[in-house]
Parts: sequence; C-alpha cells; structure tokens
Amino acid sequence: MDGKKKKMMIIGAAAAVVVLAGVFFAYQKFSTPPPPPPKPVATKPRTAPATPPTETKTTTTQLIQKAKEQQLAPLNEVVKADASVSPPPEAPAAPTEAPAAVAPAPRPELAGPPKPSAAFRNWVDNAKIGGARGGAVPRVFIDRTAYNAGDTVNAQLGIVFAGYNAETRSLIFKDGTGAIFERRL
Repeated sequence: MDGKKKKMMIIGAAAAVVVLAGVFFAYQKFSTPPPPPPKPVATKPRTAPATPPTETKTTTTQLIQKAKEQQLAPLNEVVKADASVSPPPEAPAAPTEAPAAVAPAPRPELAGPPKPSAAFRNWVDNAKIGGARGGAVPRVFIDRTAYNAGDTVNAQLGIVFAGYNAETRSLIFKDGTGAIFERRL
C-alpha cells in the first residue's frame, strides 16, 4: 500500500468512530428515561379467617407416610380379615376340665416377590440395551458393557441381570429386595 491509501483509511476509520460516538451520545440525550415505578397502594391488612382452611399443603413426610400406607394396604387387609374371623363356638366343658387352648389361625403367605420400586422400574426402562443373547449363558449389552446372568448391572440400586425369557423375548432383572422386573426387547 502506498502512503495515500493508508492516510485515507486512517481518516475514514477516525470519521467512522466520530460518527458512531455522536450517534451514541445523541441516543442517550434524546431517549426518554423509563417511567418511575408506581407508588404502592395502601390496602387494608387482611385478617385471618376464623376457621383454618380445610386443605393443607402436602409435606414430604406426609407423602412418605401415604406411600407406606399404600404399600402396607394389602397386608392390613389380611390382618383385618384374620381379626374378623371368630373362632367357632366351643361346647361347654365339664367343670373339672381346664379350658382347651385354641390354636391361632394360620396366616396366608404373601404370594410372589415384592413389587419393584419406581426407581428400579425407571432404571430398567431407561437402560440403553444394545442387544441380548439367550441360550445356556444369557448375556446382555447395557451401555456398551456385556453382562452375564447373575452380574450386577447397577450397584446403587442393587439391580442384577437375572436372565432371558425366550418365550416372551424379555430380559429379567432383579433388585436387592427380591423384586423382579422384565423388559421386553
């Protein structure tokens, strides 16, 4: 570049800076300031209602208690059923004999393993399963890692890959509580 072109470029850049500065200061000068914030309106203080509201906020402890009650509801029904069954009336015993001892009614056992928790179901449903192989030694690929039947796939939740059901084409998972959950491929 020769000297004349350099001089023209410097003068042009200086003129552009002056013009931009002028526009900026003119904008600040002529723009309207924002309106002042509205003054607060004086209101009467509200009085508390005479009776407390019927609805209350649900706290975490209330939710936990409700979940425990729902989980124990089937057991409570069994206990109530046992309590409602009265023993058969006994024949009057001879006055010289001691009253016969009544054996307690046998309690029915819970059928099957416990229900899988929400965290267990959620983990199995969202696991990235790349493939599975059945046969004598079932194998599953989760998050690019291969697991054989009996291997722990999530140590935090205690989830174990239990096997593969070829009839339903489902992977079987088991957690630490003994709950079983199947995911269809």
